[in-house]
Amino acid sequence: MSNIPVLKPQEVVRILENRGFLEVRQKGSHKQFRYEDGRATIVPFH
Repeated sequence: MSNIPVLKPQEVVRILENRGFLEVRQKGSHKQFRYEDGRATIVPFH
């Protein structure tokens, strides 16, 4: 089994925002976050 914890989408968003990521857009149930250096990630809200 994996040691990776299961996180709720709200927890992932809080972690990203605490690390400096900003929400740049939302399309349907997916939110896109971007860091100032150009890194990006998408968080699905399912």
